[in-house]
Amino acid sequence: MLRNRAFVHLAVTNVAIIAVGWGVLPWLVPPYARDEIGVSAQQIGFLLFANAATVVVAQVPIAKFAEGRRRVLMMALAAAIFAAACLLMLAAQFASAAAYLALTVAAIAVGVGECSHSAALSPLVADLAPLGVRGRYMAAIGLSQWIGLALAPTIGTPLLSVSPAAALLIAAAVATAAGGSMLKLEARLPDAARLTPRPDELAVTGHGHLQRR
Repeated sequence: MLRNRAFVHLAVTNVAIIAVGWGVLPWLVPPYARDEIGVSAQQIGFLLFANAATVVVAQVPIAKFAEGRRRVLMMALAAAIFAAACLLMLAAQFASAAAYLALTVAAIAVGVGECSHSAALSPLVADLAPLGVRGRYMAAIGLSQWIGLALAPTIGTPLLSVSPAAALLIAAAVATAAGGSMLKLEARLPDAARLTPRPDELAVTGHGHLQRR
């Protein structure tokens, strides 16, 4: 598995995307919104609800949208959305009356980014993994996600206490770099794994596995 350079590239980049896309909103935004903008606990709860509701509503349309499109582009787009959301969160403290609206838009944008990334990630891992060790690949990408989730509170929260602006700017920079890394990944991917297949391009083999027609 470690000799598969495309997969290692994907897993390492995934750590950065998860750290920002899934870590900033639940770990950094609540104390930032409370201390820097004066948002109430109920309003913070609504931000998290808006994010979760966006994922519920958007995941199927985005998965449909991803069909026939480049997987790395979907994941790079997610990273760009995360970076923009971090910058919007930072701008919220200067937005006066529109501060909470800016945070809400950012929370919704994060949900869209989460769906865009997820729509491409797992199918790509499945395509990169040989059938006999697919479970190991899925476990390894799951580990990369947990590492990313651990980085936000471990590194981001102490940095937030020192400088909220630095924490959000660094998060935006990490997401931007991850998006660039995803675009570079495409050169390492097999041709058959570069696009998300459409339903009519798949067939079920005699062993119950999906493959492209």
